[in-house]
Amino acid sequence: MVATLRDNGTGAQLAPQAGVADLERLAGGGRLRVDLGLDGDLDALPPAVDAAIYRIVQESVTNAMRHAVAATEVVVRITGTAQRVRIMVCDDGARTGRGRDGYGLAGLRERAALLGGDLQAGPGPDRGWLVEAELRHHRLHHRSVVPAGFRPVAPDQPVIRHHAGRGLRRLGPRTQPGPGRHGSGCLPH
Repeated sequence: MVATLRDNGTGAQLAPQAGVADLERLAGGGRLRVDLGLDGDLDALPPAVDAAIYRIVQESVTNAMRHAVAATEVVVRITGTAQRVRIMVCDDGARTGRGRDGYGLAGLRERAALLGGDLQAGPGPDRGWLVEAELRHHRLHHRSVVPAGFRPVAPDQPVIRHHAGRGLRRLGPRTQPGPGRHGSGCLPH
C-alpha cells in the first residue's frame, strides 16, 4: 500500500478546486431547472472562498434535486461585494417543515464559519427549502498567490442564467430578477 502512495518521481497532478467559474455545470442535467444568477464583485476571490461558494451551491442544489417535494426549479443567487459574498439557494417545492440536518449541511456550516461567515438552512418563507450563506473575504492583491488553473470571473462578466434544456442566457451586468420573473416565489422581495 505504501508503494502505491509513493511519488516514484512522476509528481502528483493536483487539479484546481472548483469555484464560481464552474457553477454553470451544476445547472444542467437534473430533474429540476436551475436558475443561476451571478452579480457583483466575484473576481479574484481567495481560493478557499471560491471553493466554499462552489461547495455550498453544489450541496444545496444536490439536496433540492434529491429531496424537494413537487419542485420544478432551484434558484441560485450569488452576490459579491468587496468584503463579502452572499449565497442564496432555494427551491419552489412544497413546504414540508424542518427536515433533519445531515452531515452535508453541518459541513457547510463549519466551512462558512472557518471563513468568518455563517450559513442558515430551513424552510423557505413561502415554500420550499432555503439556504443562505455569507462569507467574508479579502481580495488577492498579488497574482503570484493565485494557483495554476484558477479562473476568476471577469469583473465585467454579465449575470448568467442557465435553464436546463434551454441553454445559457446572458442578462447583462448587475441585472436582478424582478418580482414574478424568477418563477419560484422563494426570492425575498
